[in-house]
Amino acid sequence: MKPLLWANWCVLLLLIGNEKIEAFSIPETITYITATVLAVLHIYNLKYCQCQDDKCCIKNG
Repeated sequence: MKPLLWANWCVLLLLIGNEKIEAFSIPETITYITATVLAVLHIYNLKYCQCQDDKCCIKNG
C-alpha cells in the first residue's frame, strides 16, 4: 500500500509541475484521474489497513 501511495504522489507532483512549466501537452483529465486514485487509495488505507494486533499491513508488506 505504501509504495502505491508514494508512486501516486510522485505522478501527481510531476503532472502538476508539468502543468506549471508546460513541457508536455497532457490532458487535464489525467491529473483529475490521478488525484481521484490517490483519494481512493487513502480511503482504502484508512478502512482496511488499521493495526488491531501484531499482524499489521506495514509489517506484512
